[in-house]
Amino acid sequence: MATDLSSSQRDATRSLNRSHGSFELAFAPLIMALGGLWLDRTLDTVPVFTLVLAAFGIAGAAAKVYFSYRHAMAELEGDAAWVGHASSSEFRSDARARAEARTAAPVEEAS
Repeated sequence: MATDLSSSQRDATRSLNRSHGSFELAFAPLIMALGGLWLDRTLDTVPVFTLVLAAFGIAGAAAKVYFSYRHAMAELEGDAAWVGHASSSEFRSDARARAEARTAAPVEEAS
């Protein structure tokens, strides 16, 4: 029973960690735009700061999600089947050679 509870808690934590990117994409530009709006009203300028800071928030959130994705893929790459080979092309050529060796065996005809 304890393992079921800890397993469900672990699953809930993982799903929350995966969903944080969507909140960052939505709220980072919003918060930055609100800060820019405050600056524009304080300095009595056109909505320059609002647009610039909103764009900065979008770029920052997108960069965070991109680099998080790259990091996750690098971790998964370490567990891949071709780890230990010089390259994935070497792994594919070795697999192709093994497959060809299996199919190249002479086939006896049934008489």
